[in-house]
Amino acid sequence: LFDRAEDAFKALEGTAFSTDARLALLSLYERSRNWHPAIEVARQLEATGTGSFSQRSAHHWCEVAQEADARGHSDDADQALARAREAAPQAARPLVLQGQRLVRQGLHAEALKVWDELMVKQAQAFALVAMDYARSAQACNEVPAALTKLQLIYAQVPSMDVLTAIGTLQADATVRRDAIVNHQRQQPSLSAAQGLIRERMNSQVPLNEPEIEVLQKALTTAARPLQRYRCAACGFESQHYFWQCPGCQNWDSYP
Repeated sequence: LFDRAEDAFKALEGTAFSTDARLALLSLYERSRNWHPAIEVARQLEATGTGSFSQRSAHHWCEVAQEADARGHSDDADQALARAREAAPQAARPLVLQGQRLVRQGLHAEALKVWDELMVKQAQAFALVAMDYARSAQACNEVPAALTKLQLIYAQVPSMDVLTAIGTLQADATVRRDAIVNHQRQQPSLSAAQGLIRERMNSQVPLNEPEIEVLQKALTTAARPLQRYRCAACGFESQHYFWQCPGCQNWDSYP
């Protein structure tokens, strides 16, 4: 019925219901993954003063880029990502995707530069590529500089993802264990507890009393699943990160 709905909404163009029809069309195109018409409708809505659709348009162009990559059309993907960045220069997703594409091409130093920009523009989203950042730093022999940057971003936005990336580059086992214990005190989680146990097994050094205490705290707070993403708009839960919630279709709704 999507085609019939599209025709009905288009028939309202030029009437008092144009804006409502365009908003409905935008949602329709997103549901049917028809990205180029979605981009055009978003442009029309923004041109008529309905609001800002730059972030949404950036997601649309990112979807176009991923579809182009899936077909092996690398040049088209490059152009789509450039349009995504043009639409919303501060958006996280184009930088995430651009860095991942560079890694697949073996251009690790270039990927680090892109993700350095992500650190500055969207520090909260950097956790999504923290481990990729660490691996790329190892691949191009940029470990000391990358370790310093990871420690700075962790101080700004603490997360177990970034801490795990730091541990990948940190050679001192004692420093790694202390960092996990400190994180566990601030943000008790099973992920941090797992990291501490892993460090204990690797080093063969028994857990001390403070470490046992933070493990106990993590287990106490484990009544609910902590390693899942939850949509802030509708509550849809998944172990996979979605840029657009499959439940309510909202963008950037996963904290």
